[in-house]
Amino acid sequence: MEQGLEDWEFWISAYEQGWQGYRLAKPYLYYRQHASGARNQTLYNDKNAFSVHIAKIIKLHSQLYAEEEVKQAEQILRERNISLNLLSDDNKTIMTELSLAPDIQDLLSGLPRLISNYQKEPSDRFALANLRLARKQIAELWLSLPTDELVTAYLGTLGQTHQHLLKSGIKNEPLTNSEQSFVAEILINLKEVFDKPKVIQYFLTAMLYRRPEQLPLEYDLTKIPQWLFDDYLKFLLESPILYSERGQADQYYSYLQELVDSLHSFIFSNPNSTIWQKVANEFSQNANFIPLYFNSGNLKDIYVKRAEIIESTLKRQVHQIDYEFPERGNRKKIRLGILATHFEPTAETFASLPVYEYISREYEVVLYSLKQTDRSLEQYCRGCANFFTKLPQNLKEQVNTIRADDLDILFIGTNVTAVTNQICLLALHRLARVQVTSVASVVTTGMHNIDYYISGELTDPMEKAQQHYQEQLVKLEGTAHCFSYGVETEEARVKVNRESLGISEDSVIFISGANFFKIIPEVMETWAKIIAAVPNSVLLLMPFGPNWSNAYPKKAFLEQVNNRFSQHGIVANRLIVLDPEPLLNRHDVKQYLKIADVYLDSYPFSGTSSLIEPLEVGMPIISRQGSCFRGAMGGAILRSLDVSDLVADSEEFYIDLAVALGTNAELRQQKKSEIKQKMQANPAFLDSQVYSAKIGTVFKELFQGYMVDAIRKSLRLRDINLIIFPDWSCEEEELYKDFARVLTAIASRPDKGRMKLLVDTTNISQEDADMALSSIVMNLMMEEELDVEEGPDISLVGELSQIQWEALLTLVKGKIALECENEEAIAKLVAYDVPIFQVH
Repeated sequence: MEQGLEDWEFWISAYEQGWQGYRLAKPYLYYRQHASGARNQTLYNDKNAFSVHIAKIIKLHSQLYAEEEVKQAEQILRERNISLNLLSDDNKTIMTELSLAPDIQDLLSGLPRLISNYQKEPSDRFALANLRLARKQIAELWLSLPTDELVTAYLGTLGQTHQHLLKSGIKNEPLTNSEQSFVAEILINLKEVFDKPKVIQYFLTAMLYRRPEQLPLEYDLTKIPQWLFDDYLKFLLESPILYSERGQADQYYSYLQELVDSLHSFIFSNPNSTIWQKVANEFSQNANFIPLYFNSGNLKDIYVKRAEIIESTLKRQVHQIDYEFPERGNRKKIRLGILATHFEPTAETFASLPVYEYISREYEVVLYSLKQTDRSLEQYCRGCANFFTKLPQNLKEQVNTIRADDLDILFIGTNVTAVTNQICLLALHRLARVQVTSVASVVTTGMHNIDYYISGELTDPMEKAQQHYQEQLVKLEGTAHCFSYGVETEEARVKVNRESLGISEDSVIFISGANFFKIIPEVMETWAKIIAAVPNSVLLLMPFGPNWSNAYPKKAFLEQVNNRFSQHGIVANRLIVLDPEPLLNRHDVKQYLKIADVYLDSYPFSGTSSLIEPLEVGMPIISRQGSCFRGAMGGAILRSLDVSDLVADSEEFYIDLAVALGTNAELRQQKKSEIKQKMQANPAFLDSQVYSAKIGTVFKELFQGYMVDAIRKSLRLRDINLIIFPDWSCEEEELYKDFARVLTAIASRPDKGRMKLLVDTTNISQEDADMALSSIVMNLMMEEELDVEEGPDISLVGELSQIQWEALLTLVKGKIALECENEEAIAKLVAYDVPIFQVH
């Protein structure tokens, strides 16, 4: 069967009658059309006739095909003035003598073969039609099954076959008209509660056709029978791998908001329930949040509840999530930890390296990794740090290892918002005095132990951006992103030209390195409109990069994007999807970019690292400004480069920009020259030295904020804090006079209850200072009848590091001058310009 034509009319007729045909009886052979026949040879040699033949089949049997395919077929027939009378006896291919009752065992045993055929070639209409039929027959088996046989059937061969079908990928296919009608009837019955007759049968049927976000489901899992519980929970947590229709990304966001809210409520309302503990465990281990990224919604509530559920699971496993750090010692340097899964050449490593690559020597940097590779980039990263620690395998040991290093700041450089990876589990713990994350996690972590999220004014320009974050939002000037590639040793391994890709020299090539997950139907539609509007244009995609996944449903994606483009009348050779082996390094990517003309960024999840290579070769990029961090990242990069005229604020503007560049070679060259010139000036998003300095300043401010709080608590500071620097080597009588004057003056003030007097003990032991001060105060109380019961409160200040002094002096209202002062101690603090506080 070279094209499948010799069987189509026969098999479609069989399909319409619900007959699978595992055992072919001799009479049916009469209806076969052989590949060697003259009719089929004519079709094979005439592509126009071939497309008309397919269009006839689709039109004759429209209930078997998706609505888009039927419309395409009708268009082909209209263009050729072919009119079909679908009720004509000549066109009837239905063979009513076919059996309606296939052998069930044949159906069940034959399904793996059907699935394999479909997965090998999703575009094979025959394989898809067979799998659709098998699905319908299994659905009807569930619906016809008596309730008392349901458990046995589900736990037996039928249930196993059901699971195989769920994993086949057929749910990525759009439903045919007849399937839509069938599912609509099922959904009406599925709205009943689970203890109603046959509702479970309706659910089992519906899950063959729809993903969880497309169904009315029960979230109270105590109502689910035990034999179905595990699979029902897995289905609830099933995440879409491939969105097939516009609006599905937003639909999934709404579903997950409702699901997480419900599960969170049940879990925390029933903390001792084994059922809800099991739900929390399954959620923590297997919930995948990647598909949640591709919308413009505020995800804070979802992520806060996600973090709380995972944290509750860890606490039940006796993990110590929270931790009180001991009082910090007097070390001069700020100890900074960088936590990552690895330091291999990936986007996360490139984005985190500028954090510490050139950071001030005020910092002591420790890298923490789950693995050690000794590759060149890892070695370079280690050279930018003071220490490198490969963490042990066990989570508790990992936590203890990091805590033992007494970190001041921990920067988390791995995405902890996609799946529950090991870094995610670590990040839930208090591992440092201050914990920070940034661009690796493209949304809020929702974790209470992560204190700050570092973004940028261009990347989070919205006035109410803080509402999207559980962490305190800190905005750098400009963009949040900066990339460094260390000392690059890799070179381009591929040579690329237009001829090798089958693209003519006069074609306009639009290109995108946006990842598979980012190319949702809305993006496909926009790009199809652009290609349709620019004559002689081609779209080149590189969607299967390793940063997001190592396994993609590539064939299903290709089928979907091809179908989307064909709806706009775009022939197949104007869309090229690359999947090169071996994986491309960034220098290989540039070879493809050099032959292209315009780069198209994705939305509502825009690119960042994928935009650097196009800019490095001087390529104009069209980006669309979103309303939150993940949608504004690409636009921020372009605005940082001062090419904001390439940032669109709507689909219409995005298309207009792309079409203008695609149809105007002079404009393209102008923008290319402009970008090349600006890139030569070392833009901010590639200036690691400047970025390290900015981050270093921010880290110091954040840590000082922590130290201020710590000092306030340890010294029990009040509203008005004053400090004195007595020279303890002076005669006791001189010290007594100074203290008497100061304490008498303060004790007479009406606001003495709000005052704190801090006494420096730089040149005396704490014990001796305490004894001397106690003696002075006691004498004043007895001889001068001084009343200090209501204030001021007095505290001794011992040896402090410079960092601690800086924190303390931000809380001090003034210094009280003494006759007998420690000039050396005061000289060290002269730079802090502490004002004199007069007492009389």
